[in-house]
This record gives sequence, structure tokens and C-alpha cells, in this order.
Amino acid sequence: MTTIKLRRGTWSQWQTANPVLAAGEPGYETDTGRYRIGDGSTTFVLLPAFVNDEALTESYVSRRGAADILRAALSTWESAPVALVFAGSSTTANSAATGWVARFVTRLRAQYSTSGGETAIQASTSASFTQRTAAGVHAYNCGITNTQANTYLTNAMCTAIADLGPAVMFHMVGSNDFAAQKSPTTYQSELTTRLAYLDARLPAPFVHVLVHAYQRLDVSSPTAYGWSSYGDALRRVANLKPASRLLLDISSAYAATGVPGADPLNLVSSDDIHQTNAGNALMATLIYRELEV
Repeated sequence: MTTIKLRRGTWSQWQTANPVLAAGEPGYETDTGRYRIGDGSTTFVLLPAFVNDEALTESYVSRRGAADILRAALSTWESAPVALVFAGSSTTANSAATGWVARFVTRLRAQYSTSGGETAIQASTSASFTQRTAAGVHAYNCGITNTQANTYLTNAMCTAIADLGPAVMFHMVGSNDFAAQKSPTTYQSELTTRLAYLDARLPAPFVHVLVHAYQRLDVSSPTAYGWSSYGDALRRVANLKPASRLLLDISSAYAATGVPGADPLNLVSSDDIHQTNAGNALMATLIYRELEV
């Protein structure tokens, strides 16, 4: 009997090798259950992923349902305020026009605009916001620099955020946990606790968007835990409540362009941690595309 074996490896191994599969050639991820089929020109991490596991498929469908809640909330922009909250560490805390949050919000407001609507993004590291009641998209940024999963939000901030009645909340935290080589299990537990606290106070329907971004370049040789371990932990957090938590793993897009690595497109700044304008533009584009809003 002839045995046929697919080309295979863990997701981390595929990211490192990132080959171009021949047209029709399958590649299997042994730790995720996903597979991708080559087209002869696209690198592995940018190929569409497929699953043949019923549980994984159901999880995927649920996650798309969470995205639909966001789209439904945005559909009310002409007659009601739609609040978006952004939380995380320094990459999110940057509310400048060149930061990813401002670029993302600008694109969103261009699509869901109202005459006389708010243009600024409110920023407060204590979530001390003035609630906007006019119709349209309103953005609130409570990002705090140098924070980790257990410090980027306090109970008081969560209560203040809940008072806004937001439709969606973006979370981008983990880079500093990775730099500190915190256990991904601890990272997962801290995030789970924080989201549970929020869930008990936020009005339904509501969506948490959990973003796994790029690996910072100043931690080139992590001693215990790779960056993908934190992405896996974030995926588990999302899967606890897939109907209201949406994971956006955009790390593969950065890996495909050399981050981590030589960074030939200059996406990461000279401090090897934060992004250049080009990096922020890419992040905003990737998140906007993945949400399909």
C-alpha cells in the first residue's frame, strides 16, 4: 500500500521557512490543524488557510459572527453614536495622525461619515472621556505605554469604558509581556480575567477585537517563549467566547515582509520596538482589511 504524506510542520516552523508552494501543493500545520494550498507564487503565510476539523470550523464561523456584530453596530452610524475604544501599550497609545489608531479611524470615518461629526480621537490614560452623543463614529483611546496584560486596564478604567456603551473594543497588548518573557499561560490568565471583568459591565451586543501584532526586534533570541506562543494564548482567550471575541493575527503579514528579521521595508523604527509611519500605515490597512468593514 502506498502512503502519501503532506508537506508538514508547526505554524512557527512554516513562518520561519515561509516557502512558495508549487501550484496545487498542500502544506499542513500540525499544531493548528490548518492547511494551505500553493499557487506557485505566494509565500506560505499569505496563502488562505483551510480547516477540516468541525470544532475549528465552528469556531471560525463564530468569530465571523463577532465581526458581524461590529458591522451591525456601524450600520447605525447615521442615527446613533458608534463608540470604538482602543486599549493596549505604546503602539496603541500613539494617537498622532501618523499612528495606526488614527489612520484606522480616519478610514472608518470616511466610510461612515456624518456632517458636523467629531474628527478628533479622545485620549486618556485613565479612560476619563467625555461621551459623545451625536450620530457617527467616535473613537476613544486609553492606551498606556510600558504596560502588560495585568496593567493596561484598571477596574476604574473598565467601569468608565462601560459607561460609553461601546460597540467594539480593540486590545493590543503582549509585546511587553514577551519582552519580559512572562509565561504565556500567565498572560492568558491575566487577559481572561480582564475581559471577564469588562464583559460583566458592557452592554450587549459587544465585540472585543484582540490583535496579535508583530514581534519586536529588540528581543531577537527569546530565552523561553517565542512570539507565536503569545499569539496562541490570545487565540485561546478568543475561543473562550468566540461569539463576542474576534482574534486578528496580523503577525504573518509582518513575517512575510521581514519582521522579525532584516526589515527591508523599514516598518520598525530605530528603537527596534515601535513602528515607523510605514509600519503604522500597514497595521491600519491590515486591521481594516481583516474586519471587512
